[in-house]
Amino acid sequence: MLTPSGRLEVPNLQRPHYGPAEFAVDGWVGYSRKIWQNRINWKLQLNVRNLLDDDQLIPAAAQPDGSISSWMAPQGRTFMLRSTFEF
Repeated sequence: MLTPSGRLEVPNLQRPHYGPAEFAVDGWVGYSRKIWQNRINWKLQLNVRNLLDDDQLIPAAAQPDGSISSWMAPQGRTFMLRSTFEF
């Protein structure tokens, strides 16, 4: 990385920079029952990603001096509903 003074700085691989710890929680709940005179097994499942809806920015890259050069926005809470029929 070239500094404003024209000096070339090289990252020190012996002293890496680490971002903060990440904690993610996903969850699901399911339900099933027999329908149509007990001939078809119906299953419903709700999946939720990022259950706690953590929206803090995630550091993605650091400069040689340790300052953060770019950030990533986490994906928001996502709901997925799945329905299956077994004959």
